[in-house]
Amino acid sequence: MTHVRQALSIVNRHIRSSGIFTSSSKSQSQTYRFKTSTAKKLTSLDQYNKEKQAAKEIRTDLYNKKIARREGLGSRQDPEKRNYKKNQFKQWFDRMASKQAYLDRQARRQDLPWKINVAAMVERLPVVTPDKHQWELDYFYLKAELQRYDNIAYPKELGIPNPMDFTVHTQEELMGTYVLCSQIHSIL
Repeated sequence: MTHVRQALSIVNRHIRSSGIFTSSSKSQSQTYRFKTSTAKKLTSLDQYNKEKQAAKEIRTDLYNKKIARREGLGSRQDPEKRNYKKNQFKQWFDRMASKQAYLDRQARRQDLPWKINVAAMVERLPVVTPDKHQWELDYFYLKAELQRYDNIAYPKELGIPNPMDFTVHTQEELMGTYVLCSQIHSIL
């Protein structure tokens, strides 16, 4: 508990020494008010409001100076390109919104019911993949050949064929069998 009290006393000392707030009373429930320009305590509500208004004017002046400085600095961006897409959308949207508002007013005047028309179209473009380079094909053939020699020995009871009985075909061999089969089917 003593650590908490020490921390609170340090915080209170820092607040009092910073000059941002001044204590209005030394009681258990200390209330803080803005530090006034005079060293005297405020005695009426009018004085408090005047001090508050003066502080607000100072903050407003600082803000206005900051904004004026930003505008004076300008920007490195070309002003014609700034917010180009946003302005294009705004021009389109404003025209469309005014047109829709006009049509909505006309429909209400004529007591027309709502008519909803919806059309949707989904298109899946074909995926075109480029041919593989020769080094990629060589890698895949080597990988397939090495996978045949893995140390996996399945029991004969499972009926899984021996990988050594398989032959690894190249892409040209596979395409050649396809071409031959398609030629045979076209002859028939």
